[in-house]
Amino acid sequence: MELCNFSAIELSRLIHQRKVSAVEVVESALKRIGDVDGRPGSLDGGRKILRMTNMYMRFITLTSERARARAKEVDDQLGAGNDPGPLAGVPFTVKDIFCVKGTPSTAASRILASFISLTLPQR
Repeated sequence: MELCNFSAIELSRLIHQRKVSAVEVVESALKRIGDVDGRPGSLDGGRKILRMTNMYMRFITLTSERARARAKEVDDQLGAGNDPGPLAGVPFTVKDIFCVKGTPSTAASRILASFISLTLPQR
């Protein structure tokens, strides 16, 4: 069974028990995305979508290098005996309507096509 098929709770347990690395988990998730994601998202209204079987078009922005770097940080923290948090190392996605610092957030709108969130909202 591929790591990306495990639940978040199972992945967290495996990562914290050091049975798998966070890097292995993120690579499994990125491989799955590469296998099934048809093409990067666009704001062209779908006019250029090619008909593909068994393919999905879910990701507008894929932050692979950020995910790999964070996974390595989690593995390093666990290796040093620190607890990086209960879900550290478990990959997740964020819908394009939410702002994530340093990534485009278009909400599928041409008006926001070049918007990149620079800061997080203050609490």
